[in-house]
Amino acid sequence: MFYYYIFTLVASWMYFFSRKAGYYILLLGVPLFLLNLPTTGLDYDYYKESYDNATFIGTFPFFESMSSLTAEPLYVWYTSAISVISQLEFPAFLALNFIFSTFLFSFALSKFPSDLKKYFFLFILPIIIPTLFYFSPRSSISFAFILIGFFKLCHDRKNLGILFLFIGFSFHTQYFLIGLYILVLYFLSSKKDLLNINNIVLMNFVLALLLFLFLHFISFFENIVATVFSFLPSASVALAKLHYVSDEDGGSGGFRLTALLSVLIYPAILFYLLRTIKLHNYPINTKFLFCLVGVVFFGIAVNIAFIGEPHVAGRLSRFSDYFCMGFLIPYVLYVNKHYLSIKVISLVMCLLTPILFKTLYIGAFEIF
Repeated sequence: MFYYYIFTLVASWMYFFSRKAGYYILLLGVPLFLLNLPTTGLDYDYYKESYDNATFIGTFPFFESMSSLTAEPLYVWYTSAISVISQLEFPAFLALNFIFSTFLFSFALSKFPSDLKKYFFLFILPIIIPTLFYFSPRSSISFAFILIGFFKLCHDRKNLGILFLFIGFSFHTQYFLIGLYILVLYFLSSKKDLLNINNIVLMNFVLALLLFLFLHFISFFENIVATVFSFLPSASVALAKLHYVSDEDGGSGGFRLTALLSVLIYPAILFYLLRTIKLHNYPINTKFLFCLVGVVFFGIAVNIAFIGEPHVAGRLSRFSDYFCMGFLIPYVLYVNKHYLSIKVISLVMCLLTPILFKTLYIGAFEIF
């Protein structure tokens, strides 16, 4: 990871001179690293085992794998199909998965300026890309599909939005809660006569408060949640993971440092955006704004509800956390025309990542 760390600095620095050059260096460099990074052990080996053991069968769904990996059937089918058809090694699959997800991310952001798309990839480079595409590939393509679903709903493409949300949490059940929450946001945002900024904040505050209460007392609703999960395509995996949320000691104890971003930093950035919209009468899609506020408030509710259980909080708020880091920060700076600040902040993020995320950047931290 030391060399990947250097790569993030080079790519980030290139954005100062040419956004296009930095962007293409990023897109070319990440697959090369995924091809050559060594095994991390643990989850990496489980994913590799599932991929390597893929076989073709004569009946639907035609591809399967036998391994010790606990994963959703759609993810196992996806990796098995690529393994059998392509005959590529697992690192090559990781690179291919990144390339495919890049197209999905670009599709999700197709309604926004191309520069914002370039900044999105820059802001997910130091932390999100290695986490999703190297350490936890099951979370990568699912994150991309949820992101598409979110933006499609924001632009009133209801059927497409629901379809992509469904695909997303079918790949990884940890996105089920945020997928359901985004649907609630979408239907509430249809009340356009109520959607001024004050009402948007108030409605989302009430909704987040209800979510917090539900999560805090979820042990009382365990049977109901289990019944809902039983209807999912990945029911067996969802039910197996339910105890992490419902048990008081379901996750590792301690405080999650990155929860500070979700509870303090991202909301502050959001309110800076709301202030800009109010002061300058900035034109914005109110449905998009409502859902944007909702996703940020979702992260607050989850991280406070599970403040002593970082494992659970990190999994349930993954979309919110990564959405805010990859999209919210550059979007707010872009709207306010702080173009230089975007590049400076991204470079600082890359510099500090091995200090703030020591377990992610194994080896890179040793240079300090």
